[in-house]
Amino acid sequence: MRISLDGLADFVDVPPLSRLVPTLVQVGIEVEAIDDPAAGATGVVVARIASVAAHPKAQRLQICQVEDGTAVHTVVCGATNLVVGQQVAFARVGARLGDLLISARSLRGVTSEGMICARGELGLPPADDEPAKGIWVLPSTAPLGADIWEVAAIAPVLTLGITANRPDLLSHLGVAREVAAATGKRCRPLTARASEKGPEITSLARLVVEDNVACRRYALRVVRNVRVGPSPAWLAERLARMGQRSINNVVDVTNYVMFELGQPLHAFDLARIGVEASLPTVRLRRAQPGEKLTTLDGSARELSEEDLVVADAARPLALAGIIGGEDSEVGASTSHVLLEAAFFEAPRIYASARRQGLRTEASLRCERGTDPDLVLKVLERAAQLVADVAGGEIAKGVLEAPYKPDNSREIVLRTRQLPRRLGIDLPAESIVQLLEPLNIRCLTRTERALIFVAPGFRADINHEVDLIEEVARRYGYDQIPERLPSAAGPCGRPRAAALSCAPAVAAALSAGLNEVRTEAFAGPQRFAALGQDVPQVRLLNPLGDEFGCMRTSL
Repeated sequence: MRISLDGLADFVDVPPLSRLVPTLVQVGIEVEAIDDPAAGATGVVVARIASVAAHPKAQRLQICQVEDGTAVHTVVCGATNLVVGQQVAFARVGARLGDLLISARSLRGVTSEGMICARGELGLPPADDEPAKGIWVLPSTAPLGADIWEVAAIAPVLTLGITANRPDLLSHLGVAREVAAATGKRCRPLTARASEKGPEITSLARLVVEDNVACRRYALRVVRNVRVGPSPAWLAERLARMGQRSINNVVDVTNYVMFELGQPLHAFDLARIGVEASLPTVRLRRAQPGEKLTTLDGSARELSEEDLVVADAARPLALAGIIGGEDSEVGASTSHVLLEAAFFEAPRIYASARRQGLRTEASLRCERGTDPDLVLKVLERAAQLVADVAGGEIAKGVLEAPYKPDNSREIVLRTRQLPRRLGIDLPAESIVQLLEPLNIRCLTRTERALIFVAPGFRADINHEVDLIEEVARRYGYDQIPERLPSAAGPCGRPRAAALSCAPAVAAALSAGLNEVRTEAFAGPQRFAALGQDVPQVRLLNPLGDEFGCMRTSL
């Protein structure tokens, strides 16, 4: 998961990178990589192209006069999008781009005093409108001579290794909660509210949920009269930092909000949804035998009766929680948008994604478990952003299937279990104070136990040991004293099964035999050492290279 520090700053005061990384590691979030372009490119400033002339000795090179606010420099450049008056990123002599030190050098008889940079040369992904051999064109308001990183305001990005039991960390909001808890800061809540100006949504669309077990919560919003087109620069830039290409302003909003809040969304073209009972009707149901769906990746997929689909009266429109279909995608001709957010049964989405051999950012989150309490808030946020970047008006109200909150997540924590499990003894008040910043609330207290309720976004907290693990994380693993475990063990007679096997084991050992216990999986290299004729049963989805084959011999 890629986390941008400017996205994180929307929710919490972010400490310096030198403190943030150890803090994340301390609470159990692995930092796999740090992408900070500013650290790899120094001495790059804003400059203006004053003139462009053809190089007399090289057809593909041009000679530019470049102003950086203090001097005029001659630069030889091979870019294809040079225009007089452009504000550009200029690496002066002495600047460093990674391992490259910029110096004055002669190019076909002309001395070049610096370098006009493309985004890729500064460690950034190329912009959608940047030619393959083009330079980075900056806004005309960028002040000459200013440091490029101050003008671009591009924050570092962290690549985090998120374990399967923590889907709440697959978002900027989720990581911000952990940072806030670890640093004692306040996590700013999501306050988005949709400004409704259109007609009632019940006059525009209709919803039928046929399977409310596989989908406990499903909701829709409509934004009318949108203008689908390129996204604003801030939105495209943020998505690029997440490793996502910009598609159009509406689709980009759904992707942006998913990375921001952790809840997948999907946008349908309302005009392409079939009419039933005089209104475009969305049906959430199981796929029917023989049904097919051409998904957004261009693949024609045969559906199983176990697959959950979003459909209209005639055909499937999307594979629920995984990917949309081509027949209802938002494009240049779209004027009315239907936004979807839902809480799907995680095992069903996981099974469908495996069956279809398809892994998407949406399925990654849905198959691990999303937050049912976030569904309506995410729709509010996405609808307002669509209205902001694509115009249009938000219809009044939400189409939602009946929803029953799960109130069965009360968990008892016996205080005597902490010294037994962790080797530390904490008073009840300290336990409550450690868990409260994680939104794990204490409902009641008794002399020997505390009763907590876990938030909807923590699907991994269901048992007493889960609470004890959270206490250990917050207390600090490095603060727990080291000591030898107790040597005491249960007393009693061996089970009958063990007694009946013992003579056979003893007889085999006395006959000179060895007992062999092996793992079910091994790496291909282990088999290669045994010769070419040893059969290999390869796995389609191994946990790693060292577990890529099923064992076929001792």
